[in-house]
Amino acid sequence: MELLARPEEPLQEHLLGVAALAEGHLEPLGLGKAGRLAGLAHDLGKATPYFQEMLQGKRPKGDPLTWHALPGALFAAWVAEKWALGELALPLFLAILEHHGRLRSPWERVPPPNGVQTPRGRRDAWRVLPEQLKALHTPAFAELVKGLDLPDPGPFLQREAWRVAEALAREANRLLWEGGAWNSTTASPSSIPPSWTPTVGLRGSALPLPPPCPSPQGRWPATSPKGATPRPSPPSATPS
Repeated sequence: MELLARPEEPLQEHLLGVAALAEGHLEPLGLGKAGRLAGLAHDLGKATPYFQEMLQGKRPKGDPLTWHALPGALFAAWVAEKWALGELALPLFLAILEHHGRLRSPWERVPPPNGVQTPRGRRDAWRVLPEQLKALHTPAFAELVKGLDLPDPGPFLQREAWRVAEALAREANRLLWEGGAWNSTTASPSSIPPSWTPTVGLRGSALPLPPPCPSPQGRWPATSPKGATPRPSPPSATPS
């Protein structure tokens, strides 16, 4: 069965077309390669049988298993490492994750801790990810990725997706620490315990994430993320 992006549009054709457009737009900025990767990966999650069933009317729209942005966003971040674009992994992840909505801060989009209230959609996307990745272990997906001239997805689907998710979360934490930024739409870090077990994992494994970030009141964690240089003073403004 041919994988589709939408009715009567082959998925591979769609991805190659968007990749060419993105590469052309970003090439003058020296980001052509990153643009191409974003285009190639942005709809890769549509290759799941769940999304294909939705196109056929066999699965309802809105079923979290049909959500396609997160698998493609993580895959792009993984490929970015292999293409010497590691410094753009987090921006690529966010751009693809939000390509049907508004761009959010990384602290809103990395895996949420247990016990922290987050929008249902955010938690559900990570909850169904293991099943989506398992469903992509198909010859059709491997052939699609090969046709896009992207790396073999086997290691990513088996284990690397979770390593990448952890790396993205740690990078978001580093940026928050060094920048002293605070986004009032994120969950209050004061509610995050020093250690917790995340809700997502592959084959029962836990996904360790960063220590708590600074609270809105300016209380900083006792230790900084590895490799981070803390600001000399905490942020003075309290978010509204």
